[in-house]
Amino acid sequence: MYLEVTDTQDEPDVLEVFYSDQTDQMTFTAYRGDIPLEVVEWAVTLAKERLIPTARR
Repeated sequence: MYLEVTDTQDEPDVLEVFYSDQTDQMTFTAYRGDIPLEVVEWAVTLAKERLIPTARR
């Protein structure tokens, strides 16, 4: 499962947070170097809330 952030539908991805239910690990990939910290923090928080199954939090 993953969550991705884009500027618009036509633009490439800005970042991606991936959660593997097989390994129970979350990874973060930044596709740009100029992502505001607030956007990174928001995406990681949202991914933790929505991607990790409730029993594993």
